[in-house]
Amino acid sequence: MSSERITGRVKWFNSKSGFGFITVCDGSHKDKDIFAHFSSLRGESSQYKYLVQGEYVEFALGKSESEQHEYVALDVSGVKDGLLMCDTHRINASSTPRPVSAQRTPQAPGRSGPGSDVRRRPPRPAVSSPR
Repeated sequence: MSSERITGRVKWFNSKSGFGFITVCDGSHKDKDIFAHFSSLRGESSQYKYLVQGEYVEFALGKSESEQHEYVALDVSGVKDGLLMCDTHRINASSTPRPVSAQRTPQAPGRSGPGSDVRRRPPRPAVSSPR
């Protein structure tokens, strides 16, 4: 529809479903909620892309083919063509060493799956009955 870049703030985004809404900050569409799909997110990597609630973004406005939404967000990027928060999180996570306390220790043989890294209480000693 338009190549004009619009600034908005992410209202919510369901990363499992891959969609959410961006509220326009200014201009003729101010305070309108615009549908955003993960396929319209401009990311630095081909890995999983998502938006973070409260994140400020820029996008182009497109007319929706769906009757559910009047407009859709296209070519969503960080403000001033910056990175989306999903990309900055990924960059920070890969360049920051994990503290020793956050590193996982090897599991005992036969223990794996959810909760396997939880410390277990040692078994109680057997109680002898009075004679």
